[in-house]
Amino acid sequence: MKTLKKRISEKFENEKGIYKWNAEADDWEKVDDSTTAATFRFMVEGKNAEISFYDVTFKDATHQDAESDMVSELPTSIKAYVKYDNNIITSLSLIAQWNDDDTPKSIVEEVTLEAYSFSSELINTTSKVSASATLKHNEKVIYANGFKLEGDFDYEKIEAILSDKEDDMNGLYGQTILENTNIWFQLGNIKIEGAFDIKGFMEDMADKAQNSAGAGESDDMKNVLIDLFNDNATLIVRYADSQEIIAKGELYMAEHTNGDETKTKPAMRMVFGDGSKVSVDEFFKNGFGDMVKEIEDLFKELKTSYGDEAA
Repeated sequence: MKTLKKRISEKFENEKGIYKWNAEADDWEKVDDSTTAATFRFMVEGKNAEISFYDVTFKDATHQDAESDMVSELPTSIKAYVKYDNNIITSLSLIAQWNDDDTPKSIVEEVTLEAYSFSSELINTTSKVSASATLKHNEKVIYANGFKLEGDFDYEKIEAILSDKEDDMNGLYGQTILENTNIWFQLGNIKIEGAFDIKGFMEDMADKAQNSAGAGESDDMKNVLIDLFNDNATLIVRYADSQEIIAKGELYMAEHTNGDETKTKPAMRMVFGDGSKVSVDEFFKNGFGDMVKEIEDLFKELKTSYGDEAA
């Protein structure tokens, strides 16, 4: 007789209900039914407390271990919270979708602890790969970062190209795999964003090469590349709440003198709304007074909520 395999989802189904801690029996006592949650109620220092797990769902994984006595399942939803004195003090939410090969297609997660929240998101499809994370206090961003890649991520095609020794890397370069990239970083209300239109850059570069009479001078080629980068890449520093731009990045040919010799080479500078310009080094070294103030205000708020002033 074939033994039926066990499931985590079935175990949760069997545990659904509302339970109350029975101190005399030193065990949980089921006091009511529930179709969605497993909730456990108890007393802490004379006040009501409870832990609840709800909206817990799974899907069968595509790949199963024939030797295992468990069915391989992937979570599609898990939610939980802890209450004390009728106030939620911490919570968890996870929503997931899965590709046919059991890799994550998207995962959205959020964890809260009193006034704090941490959220993250992962997306993995054949046209987009991205990840982001955000830490907040009282709905104000403390820290956030993320990236996004867009293109044609056909991994079987990429693997076939890379495994073709005769084709070497030329076949890979000929494919439109990565089209756009974005990356961002936020601290307080200051956000730094970078983007690169790779497809546009490659098309513009191919067009320039096709219409060029020859290789040209070294400095001329550098200027061409700088123009291409400035047309297809951006670096922006802005206020996150108002989206007001503080400064934009710009590539240019900078002069460098060494003794009697002066050379030019590509460098980055930041351009403000009034047209004034400073080097990237100077901007990030001396021009971040607003970010410093954001950090100072944040620590003052945290001290008020959790430090000596809150006592």
